[in-house]
Amino acid sequence: MKKVKIILDRTTCIDCGACIPEADGFFVEDTNKEVHLVKKTTNNGNQEVLELEVDDKTHKALLSAKDICPVAAIEVVEIS
Repeated sequence: MKKVKIILDRTTCIDCGACIPEADGFFVEDTNKEVHLVKKTTNNGNQEVLELEVDDKTHKALLSAKDICPVAAIEVVEIS
């Protein structure tokens, strides 16, 4: 298991939703068609943050969501 921090920058995000199928259960589109982290632990202004422990498969899915984002609005950082 790895502890990671997922950061979604809402000022950069264009709400295309490409991340949603890549990391199912972590990103969601609301009724206004805006993409958000499902279970954010903090909301620092325009950044939604979620910290949690994930297995290797989930970690790879989150990295895939980060990589597919056309505007680099997602960060996935390992926490020691």
